[in-house]
Amino acid sequence: MQLIQDLPADGPTNMQRDLDLLETLGDEPLLRFYQWSGNWASYGYFQSEADAIAHFPNADLHFVKRPTGGGIVDHREDLTYTLLIPKGHPLDVVKRPECYRMIHQCLQAALMTQGVDSRLLDQEEGSGPACFVHPVPGDLVDCRNGLKVAGAAQRRTRQGLLHQGSILTAIGNRKAFAQALHAAFISSLGGES
Repeated sequence: MQLIQDLPADGPTNMQRDLDLLETLGDEPLLRFYQWSGNWASYGYFQSEADAIAHFPNADLHFVKRPTGGGIVDHREDLTYTLLIPKGHPLDVVKRPECYRMIHQCLQAALMTQGVDSRLLDQEEGSGPACFVHPVPGDLVDCRNGLKVAGAAQRRTRQGLLHQGSILTAIGNRKAFAQALHAAFISSLGGES
């Protein structure tokens, strides 16, 4: 499994990079971490920019549509990652809830390396268009305060699975965290480093 840690980029560049990587994905999964240059929020494929703007009416934000579903995510303070899984990989063929569970168990293990104790949510909590206000089954919530710390959205294509995730909690050492998540994926999902 390849690990990419990209430099900060604007919203359209980040979203296009994920699509380009999916289009050229080989036989091994790929994990990409990236950051945002400027104040960006993304909204799910089935939402409109008008909905996103209405949710943040006075915020100094630029908006970009994700190729995956899900809610509106403010990326000013999060850690963003993409997991790309090739067509036919065992994770590509499992049902969506199980896929989220498997990926988020790896994420949960990596968060523990940073002192963040989280649990997988098994039922929906809250409502609304904002991703981190509306936890859904498969999301990770902080064991101390019950707040959502990680969520994701997926899209399956003829090339494979695109899983875009956002982590909203204090990560002391982002490089060490990326390495820990990479190792957890290799251990759980197979593949080489």
